Amino acid sequence: MESLETAIRDAMRESAVTQVELSALTGVSQGRISYYLAGKAGMSQEMARMLLSALGFEAHFEVRAMVPVFTKAEKRSWALHRQISRKLDEAALQAWEGKVSSNLAKLEQHNRGEPHLSRVARWKALIQARDVKRIRIALLDVGTYGKQMREVSPFAGILSESERLQVLESLK
Repeated sequence: MESLETAIRDAMRESAVTQVELSALTGVSQGRISYYLAGKAGMSQEMARMLLSALGFEAHFEVRAMVPVFTKAEKRSWALHRQISRKLDEAALQAWEGKVSSNLAKLEQHNRGEPHLSRVARWKALIQARDVKRIRIALLDVGTYGKQMREVSPFAGILSESERLQVLESLK
């Protein structure tokens, strides 16, 4: 199956549309389009559908279950965040507010450059909006988006030591 990035690049080439022109057609910044095409930013099916439509193409999506490629650290981080997701609901998010806010402040203070600051800002916006659904997506996503968001996760210290050890033991 061809990637969304490849499909859009091929459609751009076939329709002779540049990133700048595609930006003008869709209102998506040229920089964002460049990030999508380079695979540096996760692209939703909705976004891919809009970009392809602007190029005169129809989008068809195929779903296949594939084992993600994780480093040991990425797998550990995903498993720990998966456990946090199990506990996450609006009441839990409210109960965690003090810890998560403190962690966000530390992340803002200690992360100086991009793209980390943008990801911290994204976490902050999701948490302030109490957007449990999108927080879960960031916690669980096995692709680039999730890996990058978990690098600056504000959920350190949410799991008890026994929960944390249980998750780590399950990975052995």
